[in-house]
Amino acid sequence: MVLSFTDTGSGESIAYSTDRGKSWTYYEGNPVIKHSGRDPKLIWYAPGKHWVITVYDERAPYGQNISIYTSKDLKQWEYASSIPGYYECAEMFELPVDGNSSNNKWVIFAADAQYAVGHFDGKKFTPEHQGKHQVHWGPYYASQCFSNPPDGRVVQIGWARIDMPGMPFNQTFSLPTNLTLHTTDEGIRMFATPVKELEALRKPKPQTVSNKELAAATSAVEFDAVGQLYDIVVTIKKGTATQAVLRFGDNAVTYDFGTGKLDEMPLKMKDDKVAFRVLVDRPMFEAIGGGGACYKTAARRDMGKALGKISLTAQGGTFTVESLVVYEMISSWKNK
Repeated sequence: MVLSFTDTGSGESIAYSTDRGKSWTYYEGNPVIKHSGRDPKLIWYAPGKHWVITVYDERAPYGQNISIYTSKDLKQWEYASSIPGYYECAEMFELPVDGNSSNNKWVIFAADAQYAVGHFDGKKFTPEHQGKHQVHWGPYYASQCFSNPPDGRVVQIGWARIDMPGMPFNQTFSLPTNLTLHTTDEGIRMFATPVKELEALRKPKPQTVSNKELAAATSAVEFDAVGQLYDIVVTIKKGTATQAVLRFGDNAVTYDFGTGKLDEMPLKMKDDKVAFRVLVDRPMFEAIGGGGACYKTAARRDMGKALGKISLTAQGGTFTVESLVVYEMISSWKNK
């Protein structure tokens, strides 16, 4: 096993383990890359049969950038190229478009998770579009993806910068998300969906409603929610309403039919329908729209309390609740 890391004040270094990670040896030739930067991501580029490190750099004349270095043996590294306009915590990986392994694209992003899609020849990344795209919203930062998972997925976890008053620690991680590329009306976009393993935490016998019309100020779907942890899945068909409001405890997520936004996130309807999901944890919740087209991390106002009620209401008119499913969740924490 080999890892790369920022050797503070020196550059990028490597260490290796021959006992499955029980102990690590610091390579005597460190640092292997000397530069002004940090946060290396080490990957293997199979077509070129060489290693690649993408890393935040301040190489002139680019200013803040992601630099790409290559090596055949992990010890001798050569500078290859730079991508201006990116900051710390570089990440780069390859994904199939729409699950088609014969049509792969590369994705690159830094700590703010705003990304570009393009081509990578082993030394240089070339974006296919101007600027960057965004799938993550809220206090979400410095995400990283697991390396070489056996099932080939690209699974990402971010830093949820949420204060934890009264706790012996501060801030937390996001839920793990599976990253994919899909063709949309705007072009190829990255989607982020909670990993399927989370569904194993759903308690049986969810509360459900289907094909129910709601009118402003006269009706609502409401469930008792005695627990803290929930997975709420919603599909709504457009009517005359201006907004759909999902409330859970002291928190709310709103879809605005006029602006086409789920809270602050752009989310277009498809066939006059909008679908979103809210996973409620103790200190925070995460809202996922359009099957992963947008993903928001947010602090709970009622941090850690039982929700009491979950409700869905119409504002300014009517809409149809095609489906509303509320799963109470069990904790993933295993007490010993």
